[in-house]
Amino acid sequence: MAKVTNLTLRHQLIYQVYLRNYSPEASFKALEADLDRLKDLGVDLILLSSIFPSQQETEGEGDSLFVQSFDEIGTEYGSMADFEDLVQAVRHKGMKLLLTMEIVALAMDAPLVQERPDFFLQGLDGNLYSRLPEAAPVYDLNFSNPKMWDALIERMKYWAHYVDGFYIPHAQLIRSEFFSSARAEVGDVHPYFYWLGGQMSGSELLDLRLQNIDFETEGEMYSNFDVLDIRPHAGLLERYYDGLMDLANVAFLLNMRTLVTASTSVLNRGLELEVGQRIATRVKNHCELRNWTAFSFFRKGIAQLMMGQEYGTKERIPIHEKKAITWDKPYDLTAMIRQLMQLKKREVFKSGYCFHQAASDDWLLVSYHFYNQHVFGLFKLRGDTNDEIEVELGIPEGKYANLLGEGHYEAKEGRIHVTEGPIIISYDGDIRVPR
Repeated sequence: MAKVTNLTLRHQLIYQVYLRNYSPEASFKALEADLDRLKDLGVDLILLSSIFPSQQETEGEGDSLFVQSFDEIGTEYGSMADFEDLVQAVRHKGMKLLLTMEIVALAMDAPLVQERPDFFLQGLDGNLYSRLPEAAPVYDLNFSNPKMWDALIERMKYWAHYVDGFYIPHAQLIRSEFFSSARAEVGDVHPYFYWLGGQMSGSELLDLRLQNIDFETEGEMYSNFDVLDIRPHAGLLERYYDGLMDLANVAFLLNMRTLVTASTSVLNRGLELEVGQRIATRVKNHCELRNWTAFSFFRKGIAQLMMGQEYGTKERIPIHEKKAITWDKPYDLTAMIRQLMQLKKREVFKSGYCFHQAASDDWLLVSYHFYNQHVFGLFKLRGDTNDEIEVELGIPEGKYANLLGEGHYEAKEGRIHVTEGPIIISYDGDIRVPR
């Protein structure tokens, strides 16, 4: 919710690509050949995970998460001309290209480690170190060094000539003053630039706090980022799914979070923000997968898909090696995703008041209200039975179409009966708004 954040981001869909796992060719050209499919899916923003030279391992494949330098692209993905062709092709299709910048740290074998050790954090013993979890083979950059600041911002300005935004993982480990400066200088190069901040998980933040390591809070990050992900809060819905919280309490906490979050914020509602477990392996069946996917798109904020998620793939992305995913299609969700993205373009999803209610132990009702426009989403988040429930919507009597299917639902005394989700119903007129 930076001062110039464009709230139309709430209408949009990010598609995240790990290039060397996207196809056997692992190249810019291979992604360029797939742009028509992504455009047809409803994608607005393509997020490239790191394309820079990366740490080398014994197999010579490297690890794309551990960057050596931001001076050039990794030659394994193609030439600079290939990258420029991809940039132009994405824009020609009416989409935008975002680039992941892993600027918290550089790989241990980065040239700068030897050339400018003062650019990195040093412990009391003089050794370089990292605050990142799981003993990552990187050294953290020193954001108290103004010369390092200047050098890094110059690199960011260079790449801003080509792409339309940056995604910054582990952004909470970087001082907000840096982003204020970087945003201003990059804005001179690309005035309509997007800044996406990656937060750390709740367990990671707890580890930092226990070690007395400072980090930026979510509230502090809002002033410099257009979009923040919801990684620290993902555990809330997981606790419900595992039976550790009831849905009424989850709905209450979701509503409270809405109230204490700035009305101009944009949150990333992706279900696969991590490259670990796929949502298709987390849920029990196809029905739950459809409901959770529809719920994530229906939530207020920007939607995101990890590559392959549109097909319900269960295969993890092998990010630590150069290996393409298989692109099997166990649960093809593409038709529903297209419908959801058409609906998400409505003004009510950007500007409306959003409220959550537990319709039962397993059904969540989410509604949007903007003047006389009202949209209701019903999502069965758990359970494999088709027991009928009655849901109070407060709408006039009549038949209402499910905007995600062919069925109709008849409202009597403001109530409808449902057995299987997801269901989205709209009504234009005066009703009592829930609170």
